[in-house]
Amino acid sequence: MREEKTQQYNLYYPADINPKIVELFHRAIKLVNTLTDLKHKKATITFVRNNKFTVDLVIRDRLAEYWRDMIVYNLDKIEQKDELSLSIILLEELVHCYCDTLDEKITGLIVASLIPDIIFDILSMSYKKAGKTI
Repeated sequence: MREEKTQQYNLYYPADINPKIVELFHRAIKLVNTLTDLKHKKATITFVRNNKFTVDLVIRDRLAEYWRDMIVYNLDKIEQKDELSLSIILLEELVHCYCDTLDEKITGLIVASLIPDIIFDILSMSYKKAGKTI
């Protein structure tokens, strides 16, 4: 397990993680930092695989989960996603955490505001680009 510690977060991920995921995470954290001062909270962010005990108990079939100042991403689920979907997944949990919002509609609207040409449809609770659901 590799780790990265900053003033804003402690990041943990397996050595075999796709480097693109780490790069997208860093982009996402910079975007969230444009909304709020990340220094007000220090989060623990972990990328784990399904065969880990934690995932089985905590997020089993989910892409990611957020609790107060902890985010867990399920690598087995998210590494199959395209870059845009992956960016949305990363941003959603970071927005929940750093913007202190539990409301999925508000979170979706915030995330969509950070990604050009994306809208969040509050009726279907889905992201859209050029009229197509992502």
